[in-house]
Formats: sequence, C-alpha cells, structure tokens
Amino acid sequence: MMRSILVCVAFAFASTPALAQVAGTGDFSGDTAKLRARGCGKDRVGAFGTWELLADGSWTGTVDSVVTLSGTHTAQGASNKIARLAFDAESKASFDDTLEDWATALCGAEVTLDEPGSAVTHFNVKLNKRRTRAKLTLRAIGTGSTGEGSSAGRFKAIVRGPWTEAPQ
Repeated sequence: MMRSILVCVAFAFASTPALAQVAGTGDFSGDTAKLRARGCGKDRVGAFGTWELLADGSWTGTVDSVVTLSGTHTAQGASNKIARLAFDAESKASFDDTLEDWATALCGAEVTLDEPGSAVTHFNVKLNKRRTRAKLTLRAIGTGSTGEGSSAGRFKAIVRGPWTEAPQ
C-alpha cells in the first residue's frame, strides 16, 4: 500500500508542467520616475515606454522612445502573473549612466556612481487578474560621489498600462 502511494506522488510531481514564462507586451505611460539624492534634493519626471517579455525568458524595453534596454526574466509565483526582470550587462551600464546624468543635473555637480554602481532592489512586471493591465516597478539604490564628497540616492519608477499577452 505504501509503495503505491509513493509511486502516485512521484508520478504527480513528474507530470507537473514547468512554470511558463510571462510573455506579452505592455505600453506604459503617464506615471512618474523619481530620483532622490541626499544633500541634493529630489526630482520627478514623467515616464513612458514599451516593454516586451518573450517566452524564451528575454525582454526588451524602450524608454521615452530613445533608450533601449534588455535582459532576462523569470516567472514568480504559482499564478504566473509576476515576472522578475534583470538587466543584461550593457543595459545595466546604460541605466547607471542615466542615473549619473540625472543626479548630476539634480546636484549641479558631476556625479559618479561608486562601484559597483546602482543596486537594483526590485524590478518586476505584475499582471492584473484578467491579464489585461500591467504594472512595472523598478527600484534602485546607490552611492554617488562628487568633488565634495559621497552621498546615497534612491531611484523609483512605477508605471502602469495595458498588457497584451503573446499568443501561445
């Protein structure tokens, strides 16, 4: 009797399909991105862009119709409505350069991110229950230096928009 239960349990685990990737396209606009640098103040700008998550685990995003970023994503949770994103090396460098430029404008002095650059603490796409709308969240912290010293900063962008799922 015990063997038949173990065989049934083993079969159930073996036949469970792997968690599918979140795949589709989101058009995000109207929300804001914020940067706060200790000692320099804070700034807020409108943010918009298009993000495409592919079934192969890669993604691309275009921000303000100018900057193109890319990386990988993995599905999170049993509901398959959350994708955790990660930058590839080139896009991470581009993101850090953008933060440096923004902090330089905010502080009125040249800002250089200290190594290893910004630390992305939260980067994901979350779909609503009907999978028709999405929210992209990106948060990062880092320390930057000017000629006058070093200071910490925080970046946060939360954008929402319609989501179109990729055909299966």
